Amino acid sequence: MLDDPFAVLAGPLAGTSRLPLEVVGAEPLTPHMRRLQLTAPQLASFSYAPGQDLMLLVGVDGNRPVRRRYTIRALDRASSAVTLDIVLHGDGPGERWVRAARQGDKTAQHNLGVYYATLEAAERASAAGEAPAQAAGEAEVNP
Repeated sequence: MLDDPFAVLAGPLAGTSRLPLEVVGAEPLTPHMRRLQLTAPQLASFSYAPGQDLMLLVGVDGNRPVRRRYTIRALDRASSAVTLDIVLHGDGPGERWVRAARQGDKTAQHNLGVYYATLEAAERASAAGEAPAQAAGEAEVNP
């Protein structure tokens, strides 16, 4: 049995949901970025805000789940699919999961939610970041 600190969605995760996701697309965009498309029936009625992210279960370390958060690039309610553009920049559990993801892979339960204010909430904003910030910035500017 997993020792899961998110077994109960409370505190900052109280407004989030668990979704059973399936990989419906996986392709390289560049040598250092990979696009994943995931689907779940609940995405057809999902309320999306630019800058929103998914917290994905990407592995297990002993009896503890390993999660990573990825910014949503796009949501297609008609096909109940979400697109993630993920920067590949190391060899951690998230990167290994992203590189190995293939169409048809079923994933464990995932948490979904908004965790910070979007650019729409700011009168003026500027942002700077390294390569991993690119996907988040694109989702903010081109929702």
